[in-house]
Amino acid sequence: MGEKKSIKEEWKKIKQAISTAARNKIGIRKVNKKKSWMQEKVLELMEERRKYKAREEDAKRKYNKTLRNKIKGECKKEKEKWVSKNFEKIEEQMKTGRAN
Repeated sequence: MGEKKSIKEEWKKIKQAISTAARNKIGIRKVNKKKSWMQEKVLELMEERRKYKAREEDAKRKYNKTLRNKIKGECKKEKEKWVSKNFEKIEEQMKTGRAN
């Protein structure tokens, strides 16, 4: 049992050393999860949801569910607007012979 523990401890040390070296040399890349069609209203709702998501109380959980549904609805509307706008632009370019 002691041998397994020491192997796990050694692996943990190696993993930590590699992670630290990579973080120092390469840095941490932040991923932008925002889609091009998302508007500020959707991002604000998502931020509000993040605040309540960690809480476990029933009332908070129900509110989180309500927020999730609002966000889904807003995202769907915004994406449909974005797609429609881009299709219109593409159709116009195709009519004029300037398709990119």
